[in-house]
Amino acid sequence: MSDALELDQLISYFINKENSEGVVLFGHSTGCQLSFAADEYIPEYVDKKAL
Repeated sequence: MSDALELDQLISYFINKENSEGVVLFGHSTGCQLSFAADEYIPEYVDKKAL
């Protein structure tokens, strides 16, 4: 869960800093695990996933 909270902070930082509508998450191994964690803990940021 700690990773998901850190990911939430990172996404919020980029969205606010760049005045962006969102970010794209992709990864291999741990990156996929973080994508699933984001979907569970911060679903407001998840629109689509490609694994």
